[in-house]
Amino acid sequence: MALLYMFTRSAWQPAVDLYQTTDGLLLVAEVGGCRPEQLQITVERQRVILAGRREPPIKAGRWLLGEIAWGAFERVIPLPAPVDPQGARAERRDGLLLVTCPLGAAVSAPVHVAIHSRE
Repeated sequence: MALLYMFTRSAWQPAVDLYQTTDGLLLVAEVGGCRPEQLQITVERQRVILAGRREPPIKAGRWLLGEIAWGAFERVIPLPAPVDPQGARAERRDGLLLVTCPLGAAVSAPVHVAIHSRE
């Protein structure tokens, strides 16, 4: 039953939390199993777009139980206030992606944010 479920799902979606801090907004996403080069982050004035791909953890052997979701994903997270895309920073730590965005924006062009890794 679990194998059927895994193969019929179209995609997985990483869980996301959004916090307001004294400096702006902090978005935290569960991206365990994704390498930084498999993730793309775009910050716009009032949204963050997370896209990427997680590969199956093991490619050899015969599946007996399959509960770990994998494949391509894209999440569009609306933000409650305008942010400055130029000031956005991203860090991957302990299987989490942390994207910080300072509040206020004069810039409206989307910005692709590089990920710094602490793993």
